[in-house]
Amino acid sequence: MTTAVTRRAATDQDAAHARRTVEDLLGRVQHRMSDFLAAERDRYAAVHEHAVVAIDALSDLVRAGGKLIRPAFCLTGYLAAGGDPDDAAVIDAAAALELLHVSALVHDDVLDDSHTRRGKPAVHLLHATLHRTRGWQGESRRFGEGVALLVGDLALVYSDELMSNGPSGGFAEWHRLRSEVMIGQYMDVAAAAEFSIDPDLSRLVALIKSGRYTIHRPLVVGAGA
Repeated sequence: MTTAVTRRAATDQDAAHARRTVEDLLGRVQHRMSDFLAAERDRYAAVHEHAVVAIDALSDLVRAGGKLIRPAFCLTGYLAAGGDPDDAAVIDAAAALELLHVSALVHDDVLDDSHTRRGKPAVHLLHATLHRTRGWQGESRRFGEGVALLVGDLALVYSDELMSNGPSGGFAEWHRLRSEVMIGQYMDVAAAAEFSIDPDLSRLVALIKSGRYTIHRPLVVGAGA
């Protein structure tokens, strides 16, 4: 009995230590994204004042915070596979997963006509309002949606740049994840437009857009790092 209790206590201590390690690493992921975007802003601020608008939109979303679920699974997979917590490469991989998610969120808000994101106006709504209040030419809604598409694309570009600094063992899974989430998103949009009542299709969309995108592939990216 005593041996069983001792083992359970040791297991609980190991689990608590792992949680603290992941939390510490997630803090580093947050700082990495902020530092990366700040460096990009400094670079483009010297080009033109308009060149930083999309970067600022991304920075606002990153600062607003998120659950960092995908980075957490990536880091968990990495540590479970015996990875070194001090390796900066896995931080870049985890940050890449979060920026990929930010890209999807910005695009999703356009597709769903959402008004808010992380407690703030959605990117497309914010820039449509800016267009309208300043009396610019063209249609405000199209301008706002166009800006959001570009902001989401920029997040996608940056995610790939960060992943290129990550461990090469996760690259194949990373590429599968990116294509899969785009295809899953199309399937979701099409099913909604067709008002398709197909349980098998619904399960497949949930598997691709949630299960694999959120849990399975980030874990494998981390474990392969």
